[in-house]
Amino acid sequence: DLYFSFETSSEESDYYESVFPSKNGDSSLSNSESEGSKNGYEYMVSQEEDRQPDDIQQDQLSIEELDDLIDNPPVDEESSDESMYSIIAYDPEYNKKKEMDDELDNLVYELRKQDTGVIIKDRRRALSFHKRCCVGEEVIDWLMVYLEISREEAMECAQLLLDTHRLYNVPRSHNPISDTRKLYRFQPDFSHSKVMNKIKIWTLPPRHVSVVSSDLNSLIYDIYMKYMDIDGNTLDIVTLAKSHEMREFALKTCELQRVDLHSLTGKEKLAFFINIYNILVI
Repeated sequence: DLYFSFETSSEESDYYESVFPSKNGDSSLSNSESEGSKNGYEYMVSQEEDRQPDDIQQDQLSIEELDDLIDNPPVDEESSDESMYSIIAYDPEYNKKKEMDDELDNLVYELRKQDTGVIIKDRRRALSFHKRCCVGEEVIDWLMVYLEISREEAMECAQLLLDTHRLYNVPRSHNPISDTRKLYRFQPDFSHSKVMNKIKIWTLPPRHVSVVSSDLNSLIYDIYMKYMDIDGNTLDIVTLAKSHEMREFALKTCELQRVDLHSLTGKEKLAFFINIYNILVI
């Protein structure tokens, strides 16, 4: 079985249960789960009840066979057609949602710019200290000017940022957006968002793992071609860290939150994780 595990503070626990509810619809953890995850949550990505034990370990692959497996992952003949690569990627409705998702990502990027965005700083309210927060009415003011819209429309836009888990109430709650001095925090400004694929919460339907892996591989290749020097020995890390390409790559890795590994065989999982590991380490 494969798990994605991460630590959460008590302030964040309600949110994660609302975004990742249990399969039976009850967002509360079972007794056994809560006892084993007092300081965090573990979300099961796949569970194969009828899988063969030690599927991968029983296949003693040579180095040559492993290299071939990485370059040419096994494909199930029954799913070798377009459906394997997820027809959802070609669905006009999905593409429309993806365009909206990209626009919201860009909006958050502009909102958080140090010189031209809203003021994000540590703030104190009463006896509480909150790191890297912004003020609700300042977000509304900024949206009005940047998008050239009315205050009501700016309120709707800010609410959309809340609904898509890009902006959060501070402290955590499910209250609607407020045009006051109330505090808010963007997803990338949480301390746990220093992990690359947590700079946003992936809300779109996940694509097939092979498509996700292929997209990430193409992006990292383009980055190398653009930011590697002629002799191929030096990468311009400083420029790369501030580049649009690196920001796009980091956003793309967030889709790994929701990839479905349940239908993959042991060898397919092995190929997927080796490729993803190599891409992220690079």
